[in-house]
Amino acid sequence: MDILKNPFHILGATTRDDRHSIMELAEERSLLSDPDECMEARSILTNPRRRISAEVAWLPGIDPTLSDIVLGHLDSPNQNLLNVTGLTHIARANLLVSGLARLPNLPSANLVEWILTIAQASETTNSETVCAILNEDRRASGFPEITDLSVIDDEIRKQKSHYRQVLASVLENLSVEERASRLTMLIEKSTDTGRYRNPVLIEDLILSYERGVQNSLEQKQRIIEAQDEKLRVMTDAKNPDTTLQPIVNQLIQTVKEWDTIAQPIQLSKRSRGERHNASFEIAWRVRELAIHLFNEHSKLDFSQQITNMLKEVFAEVIEVDERITEDLKALEKQAHVTKNFEKFENITTQVEKIKEAADAKNSDYTLAPMVRQLIQTVKTWDTTTQPVEVNEALAFVVRGIALHLWNEHQKLDFAIQITNMIFEVFVSSKGIGVEVATRLTEDKAALIKIDAARRRDTTQRPVGTENHPIDTGCLSKIVTYGIIFGILALIGALSQGC
Repeated sequence: MDILKNPFHILGATTRDDRHSIMELAEERSLLSDPDECMEARSILTNPRRRISAEVAWLPGIDPTLSDIVLGHLDSPNQNLLNVTGLTHIARANLLVSGLARLPNLPSANLVEWILTIAQASETTNSETVCAILNEDRRASGFPEITDLSVIDDEIRKQKSHYRQVLASVLENLSVEERASRLTMLIEKSTDTGRYRNPVLIEDLILSYERGVQNSLEQKQRIIEAQDEKLRVMTDAKNPDTTLQPIVNQLIQTVKEWDTIAQPIQLSKRSRGERHNASFEIAWRVRELAIHLFNEHSKLDFSQQITNMLKEVFAEVIEVDERITEDLKALEKQAHVTKNFEKFENITTQVEKIKEAADAKNSDYTLAPMVRQLIQTVKTWDTTTQPVEVNEALAFVVRGIALHLWNEHQKLDFAIQITNMIFEVFVSSKGIGVEVATRLTEDKAALIKIDAARRRDTTQRPVGTENHPIDTGCLSKIVTYGIIFGILALIGALSQGC
């Protein structure tokens, strides 16, 4: 019952007026207002049983002399209503609900504050306290006291139903997106982002909201399923990424739209330790698409885009959030592996080009920038993030060109530059095993010895060096295994985290 439609307000009566005073007020008001309405109000207030509904829906516990002041706030309701003091819980809820019904277009934060205050006041209202307040006024007015708490319970339930109707009506005046946004803000505030249970009144609003948006969610679900199927078919048909990207974008957008609508329901479920099954099914379907794109077609970028979106929008669905977090770690690891594998291949390609140029008797002027580029690229390799086998494989790939330049073409300066870099990147960082580190150290020492001999006699080649090339074959097994293990370590699959 709305306060301004309450029999007490219609007659201008207080909860402490006796039967005679009520009858006089009814006679007076009937001269100025609707007589039938005044007579009905008199009938309710003079009947001890019927009177209870009006008492509960009025301002229980408020000094009758202050009622007019409190009600004055409803003449032009505003944010100040929230600050009215000296109200019992049920009186606060009754007053604020009446005020909110007369306050259209409240800003989001203000509407959330109003609903939360009403819900909390409603939650703390109990029949024992209300009964005690009503009986105190009844003793003053001469009406018999209420002895049956179940009657109070019934009237409180009716009043709370009135609250729900008013709040639902206010929310229904908003678009679906605006309603979802305000309810999400409300639940985040009332439950500390899903950690605690909502007041019952807010739970009732969410249930009403869930019923109201069911058709919208089903429509979005059908669109998501169609986009999922289209993307799978086009990817399986080997369409280029430029054709696939717009469909990925559309899918991501539709899932975000789904989540905007479903988020209040997700948060409410989470606060009760439950799962929103429809959101779980959508998230899981799209997750399986991301896995398919990666495992079957190596579409790492698309898979990451979709998985990042899932992590963002389904954080409120616990099982999804936990698994998507694992997926992202696997994809990030794979992205790192892929990047390093590409760098591995790039270094191998540079080595091959240097060998071809040297074998073709190109001048040092041509070889120098190629060697500098190789050294710069290898220096960007981070041995701390790679398995030892991968580091050893790469070290021997680069070692091979250094020794080839010396053994086959006597390019001692280039061989020394590359060997020094290998020592710095792989030996100094301790990113390789002891045996391989020992061999690379020996390479460096041998080249230093050869260079020293050359410096002693700058007019001719160091004596005997042409007969002492640096051995490249002693660790052939390590090189073979290293390359095999290196390649295997650079290959991963998201399915391992499924």
